[in-house]
Amino acid sequence: MSNATLLYGHLADKELVKKVKGGQKAAFEVLVRRHSRALYRVVRMYEFSHSEAEELVICTHLQAYSPRNRYLTDYSYRTWLTRLSIENCIKAERQLPALRSGKEPACNAARSAHHYNSERLNLTSELTTQLEQCIEQLPLEMRGIFVLSEIDGYSTEETAFLLNIAESQVMKELPRAKTEVKQRLGKLRQLTDIYPFDTDSCERVVHYVMHKINSTSDTPIGVPAF
Repeated sequence: MSNATLLYGHLADKELVKKVKGGQKAAFEVLVRRHSRALYRVVRMYEFSHSEAEELVICTHLQAYSPRNRYLTDYSYRTWLTRLSIENCIKAERQLPALRSGKEPACNAARSAHHYNSERLNLTSELTTQLEQCIEQLPLEMRGIFVLSEIDGYSTEETAFLLNIAESQVMKELPRAKTEVKQRLGKLRQLTDIYPFDTDSCERVVHYVMHKINSTSDTPIGVPAF
């Protein structure tokens, strides 16, 4: 367990944001650790490869820290962060696939044509793999509704906000998505097992983000104090 987790791990997001805003950068590490797994699932939902997903997760955390991005206080920090992540995915999808040069993660990740083969995580269960493939066969909007509502636990209102659709659409499409998945699999294991974000990946994201923010003198986090 890291020192930051020992010091701040018991605090809610709201309190962590206050700490970071007050200059305690180490508190941001807890936010990164706490939300990276969910962000990773959202990015993989858009069919980016594992390594591309790591880069986009890093970009999202750095954007959240930047004073240029203002927190929408009507929603939780987690919801706001997920919205940033989805916007990054949409921007990346619009760009033509191209080889990236340079060592620093960029928010213009290109899809890998072989992400199922060469860069896929080692999954622990054939059923988990089948579940992921089944979800990825759903239309993107339905897939997003299923992942955000059924797996990440967002409310109907939050899911609608994140995907920029009507709440009625969420309520209509979620049962259909669940039926589709169940019909294809027959049975489900824990849904949170999909797109696993392993410890090494988490540590890479945390290390890069914290190194980046500790090496800058910019005003901490673009989230205003509550």
